[in-house]
Amino acid sequence: MLKGSKHSEATKKIIKKGISRYLINGGFSGMKGKHHSVETKRKIRIALTRDIKQNFNSKVKVISNGCWEWQGRINKINGYGYFTVNRNCVRKTHLAHRFSYELHRCKIPENMTIDHLCRNRKCVNPKHLEVVTQKENSLRGNSAFAKNARKTHCLRGHPLFGANLYIPPKRSNNRHCKICAKIRSRERLRVA
Repeated sequence: MLKGSKHSEATKKIIKKGISRYLINGGFSGMKGKHHSVETKRKIRIALTRDIKQNFNSKVKVISNGCWEWQGRINKINGYGYFTVNRNCVRKTHLAHRFSYELHRCKIPENMTIDHLCRNRKCVNPKHLEVVTQKENSLRGNSAFAKNARKTHCLRGHPLFGANLYIPPKRSNNRHCKICAKIRSRERLRVA
């Protein structure tokens, strides 16, 4: 953990001892009897962060297209990776791509999600991740909702905008072609 650092052996021992006490006691407030200086506390935090980064990066494999594929635990149903952090004697599991974004870039704002620009759910490369709203993320995808939202014309070729577009009041995500609705109505009347 502290290999190659510029600290003296005595300082390294204090930091190692401080880290173990920090982890055992659940933070600095639980470390009774030992009052570490602000500088020692800062060094302990840096060492802990360095350990987490090393642990995270050990589970990443860089592939030819630039993706950092997650080699750790993967959810078999949705294909996303998971990363577990032990901090203050508490285990917390994170989605690997969200953890990567926060580790390498910045905190993700509340009510926002991460979009994989590369469309690879195992990718944790922060350059391939973008913070967007849930709606924007859904519209960028390949779901039926996203495909229908991108349509500019109905199946018969009529435009899906302006006076020809009908959006039901209770189903604002649905769009209907008025010309096709008239055609269907006439066909039903003919059959009856």
